[in-house]
Amino acid sequence: MKRYYIGGRQYVPEKSTELCAYDGIMGKAALYRTVKGAFFLVDEREGDGVSARVVEEREAFAFMDAHPDCVNTENYDAVFGEPEEG
Repeated sequence: MKRYYIGGRQYVPEKSTELCAYDGIMGKAALYRTVKGAFFLVDEREGDGVSARVVEEREAFAFMDAHPDCVNTENYDAVFGEPEEG
């Protein structure tokens, strides 16, 4: 099980809810929310390796807005509730 240690805390994708997973030409990224409500982004860039960082809620929503086709809608609804139609 992969774990990321950031700021003295542990972030584990397998124990978190995946909200959005983007797979592009230059790499892939996945946004997670922990059980305690923190958001973190795991980014895999070709040639740069893997990085992980904690993000604020506004940045998490900005990431999902930038990749709307990659949002896991079932997990989103479970975490935030189903949004109203636009």
